[in-house]
Amino acid sequence: MQKCIFYIKLSVFINLVLTECISAEGNFTIDMIKPFELPGVNGQYYRNSDLKGHKLTLIIFLSNHCKVSQSFQKKIIQINKIWIENQIKLFVFSPNYEKAILPDELAYSDYGDSFEEMKHRAYDESYNFPFIYDGKSQVVTNSLNAKITPIGYLFNKDEKLVYSGKIGNYLRPNDAIKTHLEKTINYLLNGKEVKFNKTKVYGTAIKFQKDMKIAEQVAKRHSQETVNLYYADSKRINFFLNQKTNFPKLFYFWEKRSNLKTVETNLDKICKIFKKFRKRGLKVFTVCICSEEQRNATHLILRNSELSALNYYTNDIDKLDVGKIKLKERQLHFIRLMDNNNSLNYQAIEHVDFKTLNASVLSLLNDQNN
Repeated sequence: MQKCIFYIKLSVFINLVLTECISAEGNFTIDMIKPFELPGVNGQYYRNSDLKGHKLTLIIFLSNHCKVSQSFQKKIIQINKIWIENQIKLFVFSPNYEKAILPDELAYSDYGDSFEEMKHRAYDESYNFPFIYDGKSQVVTNSLNAKITPIGYLFNKDEKLVYSGKIGNYLRPNDAIKTHLEKTINYLLNGKEVKFNKTKVYGTAIKFQKDMKIAEQVAKRHSQETVNLYYADSKRINFFLNQKTNFPKLFYFWEKRSNLKTVETNLDKICKIFKKFRKRGLKVFTVCICSEEQRNATHLILRNSELSALNYYTNDIDKLDVGKIKLKERQLHFIRLMDNNNSLNYQAIEHVDFKTLNASVLSLLNDQNN
């Protein structure tokens, strides 16, 4: 009985959360959006007046890091070509206060939600609509009481809100079947009267400035994680290199005599990758080639980087599986990313390219889950 009551309460709570983000009522108009002047990725600034004077105005909130938002990108680009022909003006806002997004919440995206990363996403995907940054002031986000992405708000020719809710079926984002939003648009284009209607949405919670407290607590917890350093002979390292697993593995080999600044920079990048993707299964190994006397100094470098991965040191390098790690001229400062079949996916000598490595890990994890 208690379990039954728990699930009933949980169901009610979920419905409240899903419904809360669609609280703007049918008497809401564009004029009720608070004054704003926000930058778009195209270099233009957008104001309230830009929303007015159209046959229909559609506002959609998308998040770069939101997996559901990403699934609708191509559909929105495609259908916006038709909307443009029908004089429907689309404005897409990025609503997140990006500093409040937790590292593992970025694990399904190549980009975060900063303005610069919005530019990259818009360029990569060839967005054909204004992509506007509302992450700092969140004035439009708060005016419409948006809580989850993706979500859409449709205004008629009288600039009155007639629809708020999901922009499609998140399980089949490219489905040809008309969505609630598209049906509402077609009714209006055909001159039919439409009463305000709303639908529940599914997606990722928008991050607000008030969420910074949680982000700071998580950052503090991450900084306090224990950073261990163990000795491993070549037999043990070869085992890790050749072990077949269900997850990708990232190896960083470095020498104590390597350039310290380069090592610290690399460890910082690898730490970000590790804390972003570890919940999705990424395993990270660091191996420092050093003597026993250099162990404490090596451990200090790792602790300063806050990299709580699988950290090892060794002076037994003669029997390393060089065929697996593809050493060149015994270069012992390198990084290797292997897929779940132990095939080499990404490699670099000495310097870690964060963007390329991040994209490579993301691609492997996505392929693994498909």
